[in-house]
Amino acid sequence: MNKKNLLDIILSILLVTYMIVAFSFSSYLTQNDYCTGVDIAIDDPSNINFITSEDITREIGNENNRFTSMRLNEINTHKLELSLNSIDKIESANCFITKDRRLKIDITPLIPVARIFDSKESYYINREGKKMSASARYHVDVPVVVGQFNSDIQSISILPLLKYIKNDSIWNSFVAGIKIEPNNDI
Repeated sequence: MNKKNLLDIILSILLVTYMIVAFSFSSYLTQNDYCTGVDIAIDDPSNINFITSEDITREIGNENNRFTSMRLNEINTHKLELSLNSIDKIESANCFITKDRRLKIDITPLIPVARIFDSKESYYINREGKKMSASARYHVDVPVVVGQFNSDIQSISILPLLKYIKNDSIWNSFVAGIKIEPNNDI
């Protein structure tokens, strides 16, 4: 082995050692820092406003800025994501700590494609069939589907028809409601 190869190996080992020590030290220092704030971003291109940043603040219990009194290593972003993803008005939530020590919460709200009225309840569904509770506080102009849905006839079975209607400009402008008969007639 010549001197150049030996020098390259020694420099590589020193560089890797330096990176491990630097990363460990900076990670240790960062985890002992306090959170400097919470940023909530809601990606709502349709501007439906089924969920607002105030709703998220209430949901995570941050009305009194509780996260700013917590160390970064005390904030469980995974548990926070699971909690937010369990809300029926949220399609997805992503929580992480930014480099400036802020808790960042990115929310994608559920976008309804239909309002379902069956014999027991009223709710919205999204393009994947996920249910979202209906409330007088929220309203969106989507087709209304009326029918008696059960284990044999489920509301998600109407999704292909709703997609077809939405993608066809003529049908989309004329269809405001759909009635499903017990024998599956539409």
